[in-house]
Amino acid sequence: MKLDETKRVKGMRARFLLVVFCMVFVLLIAVLDRAEIPPEPQCSSIEIEKGWIYRDTEGNCRKITVLNGKLNTPAGETIRLENKLPQTVHSGMFLCFRSSQQSVRVLVDEKQIYEYDTSDLRLFSRATPSAWNFVPISQESAGKTVAIETVSPYKQSSGQLNRVFFGPYSEVELYIINSQLPQFIISLFIMIMAVFFFFLSLWLKKTKDIGNILDSLCLFILLVGIWVFSESKMPPVFSGLSMMEPSITFFVLFLMPMPYADYMSCRLHPRHQKALSLLFYAAFTNTVVCTLIQICGAADMIELLPAAHVMLILTAGYTLTALVYDRYTAGGNGDILEFTGLMILFLCGVVELGFFYRNDLEDTGTLVPLGILVYLILISGSAVRNLLRRTARTEELSRELQDSRVKLMVGQIQPHFIYNTLGAIQAYIMKSPNTAYKMVQDFSDYLRANIQSITRTDPILFSEELKHIRAYTDIELVRFRNRIQVVYEIGPKDFLILPLTVQPLVENAIKHGLCKQPEGGILWIRTLEEEKNYLVIVEDNGIGFDVSEIMGEKDNFGLMNIQKRLKSQMGAEVKIESAPGKGTRVTVTIPRDFLGGGYIYKNNTCR
Repeated sequence: MKLDETKRVKGMRARFLLVVFCMVFVLLIAVLDRAEIPPEPQCSSIEIEKGWIYRDTEGNCRKITVLNGKLNTPAGETIRLENKLPQTVHSGMFLCFRSSQQSVRVLVDEKQIYEYDTSDLRLFSRATPSAWNFVPISQESAGKTVAIETVSPYKQSSGQLNRVFFGPYSEVELYIINSQLPQFIISLFIMIMAVFFFFLSLWLKKTKDIGNILDSLCLFILLVGIWVFSESKMPPVFSGLSMMEPSITFFVLFLMPMPYADYMSCRLHPRHQKALSLLFYAAFTNTVVCTLIQICGAADMIELLPAAHVMLILTAGYTLTALVYDRYTAGGNGDILEFTGLMILFLCGVVELGFFYRNDLEDTGTLVPLGILVYLILISGSAVRNLLRRTARTEELSRELQDSRVKLMVGQIQPHFIYNTLGAIQAYIMKSPNTAYKMVQDFSDYLRANIQSITRTDPILFSEELKHIRAYTDIELVRFRNRIQVVYEIGPKDFLILPLTVQPLVENAIKHGLCKQPEGGILWIRTLEEEKNYLVIVEDNGIGFDVSEIMGEKDNFGLMNIQKRLKSQMGAEVKIESAPGKGTRVTVTIPRDFLGGGYIYKNNTCR
């Protein structure tokens, strides 16, 4: 089987390399066979860069050399820029510029020809949304003075200057689309990734921990895609929700830390869960408080952005620290792909925040989308890689579990036990037929339970396991009539347990604890109920043993197998207490919140 699997893997790799080789070969042919593209048509749209004059509220004028910066003006002050229109204006010409949270008026020779002011119509915000303004210019306006007046209630947007274009509507719009297209494509790619992970999450819902990880990841990616889309500054033809974009942009920045902290709480070591939970609820509280502040009219989201930036930095910074700690300090295997991507994104974010708070808004929104794209590609690769590893590990564990069931069954049905039981039945057939009949029935039940354990994977009620235990102990009581006693102190028995886990403990107690001392002894089997757990206790007053020595022996496969099965499948703990000459006590602690397959490990809980 292993040889066939190796051949299959090698064949898959060979086919993959063959496909890659063909792709490279085809690409090489395409490059060598390239041709010249036709000449591009001359575009009649122009960018008006020179000749702008800034006129302040007192009538003073000064020239503006760069029209993509910011004037140092207080919030609420009107900014007036003046320039001369071209001497020739054809029909269908437009003056185009972007306003950033500003109300706009355009005048030609002091006659208003355009106004965009919706600040009084907004329910919560005080400013007009950011938008592209397309101002129609008539032929009669040729050579006249055009004035653009903007005003914003926010310090961050007041005095913001943006580039101005002049030309036919379609050509100006096409120029803007081409200039903003890369960021727009990135946003679409990110949202497609979110949709992909959403459907992958639905497909993997049966695996609860993986499903929750992907739920949080796809929600985080979706929020990132929405933010990058709203920051792409595309014309309204590409954005039917353009007037909602400002609010969406600010809200998603507040929401982003929550799904990301939730995702990382599942990805990182359980030691980080408490801190990440605190970050999650801190981000939630931050979002609620800032939203209430905006609703009450005390401040708008754009004025509260530093709170969102602080939460983003804290979440990303802690995650970076945790990844470094897990990889280099705690002796773990921190994910290098995720660490590299997060480091790139963190650095891009720091640089972008520097641009933002330096009021260099023209350069804002370029590095972060690129960093986000790199990060998402890396964590997507990491998630897929971990998923494949987990799937392979699950298959391996499944094979190991099947092998262990077979080994356990074979180990439990020892030949000498079968011979001794059959010999005892033979001896009692003549002198006590009823006893022999009862032994045959118990032996049949015992064998049936052992054989069924090979294929049975689901937990069973303890009452069923108790029947198996009684079948075994009844046989041994007949065989060792005066040497052993079995005392049942059974409380609750309607809880779940894995098959063939308590019976082997009872068998070990009789075989290795009681029968090895001449006078025999007493075996107690108890069940107790606590607030959070069920307890199954198997105790004997036999010869006992040194726990540290016996746990290291290779022959102790059965006990270690029971511990492993109970821990991995039910989150149960097996505690062994023993000392030479003082007997042995084995306690199985089963969580009450185990619901038959729905148990989620306490050390890896995902919201």
